[in-house]
Order: sequence, then structure tokens, then C-alpha cells
Amino acid sequence: MIGAIIVFSGVILDYLKGSGVITIRYEMTMPAVALYLLLQLIAIAKDFAEGRMELIRLNQSLDEEVALQTKQLKEKNEQLEALVWQDGLTGIANRRYFNEMVANQFDHAKQQQQKWSLIMIDIDEFKQYNDYYGHVAGDQLLKVFVDIINKILPPNVLFARYGGEEFVLITQDDQAMSLAEELRQRIEHANLEHLGRDLKRVTASFGVVTYTNEETVEELLHKADENLYMAKRSGRNRVYAS
Repeated sequence: MIGAIIVFSGVILDYLKGSGVITIRYEMTMPAVALYLLLQLIAIAKDFAEGRMELIRLNQSLDEEVALQTKQLKEKNEQLEALVWQDGLTGIANRRYFNEMVANQFDHAKQQQQKWSLIMIDIDEFKQYNDYYGHVAGDQLLKVFVDIINKILPPNVLFARYGGEEFVLITQDDQAMSLAEELRQRIEHANLEHLGRDLKRVTASFGVVTYTNEETVEELLHKADENLYMAKRSGRNRVYAS
């Protein structure tokens, strides 16, 4: 608008000069046009700069949105991955994850000729606990039971829920028997009430097996299960190994 006024003024001045009304030394139309063009260039440059800044802001906003979406997607993937291997009640590894890890451990041990141990754990007379207190209380007991064990487990020990009230440990430590006995004592000394049985408190039985030259994972698991059965048959609240 200003440029147009300047050009119009220059034209008027040149007209008045040509009519002899005013006397000026220079032609005004061309400088006015040049000034108009300069103002137009400045306006275009300003608009371009503002547009560029807006584009930068949009790109930054887009980058932030992409980063946020990527972070949220990563979190969801991690949550889904956790659901695949995590026991929903206790938060420890589930049987599916255990089966994968025990197979890997077994193959590695066979190749490297390493010893490692399995510890199977079963809460004694858990059915009677559920019958006496109800399944909600039974679920709570499982959580407390897991917490007791988790607090004293050494590093690099896989702790998984095998099914129901049965749990399993994989340890590369050759002190599996002493670990199982420590866990048994901790559970017994926690004095968790169990009025549905004669002993009146919660205990657990343990079956321990150390890999030597078993041919298959199933054979090793079967031995651990047999040892757990022997611990229960011997009166429960026992650690049995062969």
C-alpha cells in the first residue's frame, strides 16, 4: 500500500513538473517505482522468512509428535513383550518363558559341559488353603510367597511360575541344595497362617536336580519333579535331591 502511494506520488509530481506547476530537478516516477519494487522485495523476503519459520516450527512439531508416537509404540511393545513371558499374578517369569530358557540352558550346558541346577518348589497343601480361605486369599498368598523368595535370590537366577502353586528356579550356582534349604527356612519362619492344615502355617517342598549327562530337558524336569514328589512323600517342608 505504501509503495503504491509512493509511485502514485511520483507520477503526480512528474505531472505537476511537466505542467510547470512545480519545479524539481529530478524525475520522480522511476525512483518511486524502484522504491516500490524494493518495498515489495522486502515484503516478499519477510513473508518468506515468516513462512520458513512456520515451516521449521511445523517440522519441529512433527518431529516431536513422531518421537512421542515412537516412544509410546516402544512402551506398548515392551508391555506386550512382558505379557508374553510374565506371569500376570506374581509378575515373575511364566512357564512359556521358563521352557524357552531351560532349553537354551540345557543346550549350552551340553556344549560347554557345565553343571547347573533346577529347583522345583511347591506350596504344601495349597488346595486346603484355598478351600479354607478362598481363592482371592490364595492368590494373595502366592504373591507373598514370591516376594519372600525374590528378596533372597542371588543374581542370575531365573525364577518362574511353573503352574498353580508350583514354581521353578534355574541356577548356575553349584550350591543349589543350600539355596533350596535357605528358601525353605525363610518360608517356614515367615509364619504365614494356614489354619486349613495341621501344621497351622505355610511351608513348601523342594525338589533339586543338578544337570550331569541327561539326554533331554524333559528327562531333567522329570527328575526334578520326582524329587519334589519325594520331598512331599517324606512329610513335606523338605528339600530332596538325587
